[in-house]
Amino acid sequence: MDIKTFLSQANWLDQLISTKVKQQGRVKDLALKVTTTYKDVQVYGGQQENSRMEASIVEMLALGKEINDDIDRLIEVKRDILSAIKTLDSLTDQLLLEMRYLDNRNWEEVAEVLCCDIRTVYRMHGRALRELENKGVTKCH
Repeated sequence: MDIKTFLSQANWLDQLISTKVKQQGRVKDLALKVTTTYKDVQVYGGQQENSRMEASIVEMLALGKEINDDIDRLIEVKRDILSAIKTLDSLTDQLLLEMRYLDNRNWEEVAEVLCCDIRTVYRMHGRALRELENKGVTKCH
């Protein structure tokens, strides 16, 4: 895996978790919309509505487990990324990579915090990535 892919894992996992949380919310909304209908012919009725609600609840629980598993993985990945970033000699480079890859900040925000123009940030970023590659960071993770 190349260094940028390694560093970008946290962002992708974070987006995946957000997507699943939204899916879980939609399933919950659908489950709450299930209403019981009363029929003259079926006094014991409501079985179909209950099974739909049951299926929705099962799906919500399954998504919840997936989300929790993804969160555990995200914590592990962020720990690995932070460990790799901490091997850099320059504290400024560490801050740059943490803001970009762990805080998901855009280049303009990074440049503002570092009090330099965006082209300088790009150069610093490239230098930091080369240093990580030279240290063989992705081979260890």
